[in-house]
Amino acid sequence: MELFLQTLLNGLTTGALYCCIAVGFSLIFGIIQLIYFAQCEMAMVGAFIFAGILTGLSAHVPFPLALIIAVALACICAAVVSCIGQLVLLYPVRNAAKVKGLIVSLGFSIILQNIVLLWISPNDLVFPLLNSQRWVLGGVTITGAQLWVVFGSLSAWAVVWALLYLTRTGRCIRAVAQSRDGALLMGIRVNHIVSATFALAAMTASIAGILMGLYSGQIRFDMGFVPGIKGFMVAILGGVGNIKGALVAGLLLGVTEGLLAGYLSSEYRDVYAFMLLILVFLFRPQGILGEGT
Repeated sequence: MELFLQTLLNGLTTGALYCCIAVGFSLIFGIIQLIYFAQCEMAMVGAFIFAGILTGLSAHVPFPLALIIAVALACICAAVVSCIGQLVLLYPVRNAAKVKGLIVSLGFSIILQNIVLLWISPNDLVFPLLNSQRWVLGGVTITGAQLWVVFGSLSAWAVVWALLYLTRTGRCIRAVAQSRDGALLMGIRVNHIVSATFALAAMTASIAGILMGLYSGQIRFDMGFVPGIKGFMVAILGGVGNIKGALVAGLLLGVTEGLLAGYLSSEYRDVYAFMLLILVFLFRPQGILGEGT
């Protein structure tokens, strides 16, 4: 029983991270119907910027203030990088075949990886924010990092949901996702809304990257690749464009991976994820909460 609860907790922690990344994929696909692979690297960009700013500020200002400033600037910088990529690389091919946008976004992802690889470090770097607190409840070990990961990821998801469904900007995003031409006729500045969506998606990925660094204790130039692919899978599992589906599918994938890795073999963790994807598609091709055609 203790093993089950421990693996369940570990799976929920991983699933919360997947959910945080998948929200960005769902937002971007919902508004431009494109899988934006550079979203994977927004987590890496946010983590490196956060680490650099926190390291530089912590010696000069109180740590809580340095932490807040580092999180805010990491999110803003990731949003700026994502918007620049969207305007410079994706905007010129917006009316071309979707495969061109897909290739462009993949190329942008590789560029970002290599910038960090060549200009910062090709090695693992120690993350400057550590939380070594742990509690043992009924034989189950709960770490402070796990609590922060779950709380931070679910909070980011809740903020995005509230913005989409409780604000005017969110209504505009949903209107553009439903019909770009219709949104234009209603006077919505579509290009501005698209840029705002890319910025919001990058911010959620940046939060995910910071939480990944906190959870693992290190950051690396390619740290966003595997979690990003899992986030992409979660977006598909939940129904691409559906952030509620991203939450359900993220937790489901994380728990499935955790339980199967704990009881069978951790070497096949990625295999379990794709097996779940295939299984869901066999019975519900549109995703868990996706709409049928």
